[in-house]
Amino acid sequence: MPDPNEVDLDRTLKEFLSSIENIQSSYSRLWQELRNSALTRNLPTEVLEGMAANVAHGIRNPLGGITNLVALLSEEVTPEQAPRVHRIREGVQRIERIVEGLTVFGRPRKPSYVRCNVVDLVRRAVDLITTEPVCSAHTFALPAPQAEIYARVDPELTRQALGHIVRNAVEAMPEGGEVAIGVGRDARTDRVNVSVADHGGGLAGAEPEKLFLPFYTTKTNGMGLGLALAKMCVEAQDGSIRLDRNPDGGVTVTVSLPG
Repeated sequence: MPDPNEVDLDRTLKEFLSSIENIQSSYSRLWQELRNSALTRNLPTEVLEGMAANVAHGIRNPLGGITNLVALLSEEVTPEQAPRVHRIREGVQRIERIVEGLTVFGRPRKPSYVRCNVVDLVRRAVDLITTEPVCSAHTFALPAPQAEIYARVDPELTRQALGHIVRNAVEAMPEGGEVAIGVGRDARTDRVNVSVADHGGGLAGAEPEKLFLPFYTTKTNGMGLGLALAKMCVEAQDGSIRLDRNPDGGVTVTVSLPG
């Protein structure tokens, strides 16, 4: 006879994952309607920013409670239940990224420039991503820790952009693989370039520029936000971003920042 606790956990997991899909779908439809509607041309920017902030706040409050409950649940689950709790944790992270999307799209941040070692920003972004379960089967080829390549950038916007790009590379290789990251200075333009290469499925027939549009994705479970957010963070600093097919499969995303 099935364990009632197992049955309840299974039911809760299915309901939770279904709710995530509903949030993602509703967010996508809402944002597209706002982007396409003539109403947005008559609304002050402050109103749209307030709407996004209120929705983000409404999601973030209960999300904090869910996160705490998952942490407590993780301490008590049986080995058989652990994979289900793992999926709940991944679901929470997906909602957190939706909230981040609302925050960034609704209220773009103005850059605050500081002279930074871009290699340090790359390593910091990767350190944050590697704490996520999605990276458990991935390795990262990084510049040497002692490398120093400086640029005048907003460190938080740059770290956010790099984090989204690296996560996109990881998600392109669901079975695992190596993400290769390079940092260099273009002697001709004096710009600093950061490249992030994966060996995933490539563009799947999509046009490279479309992958930077919000909610456009070629992944089964993708939200289509990562590269769009990265583009916003990069271009806010007068930088540029492009995506190229790799000859041996996968893609390389290159960010170019003013030196």
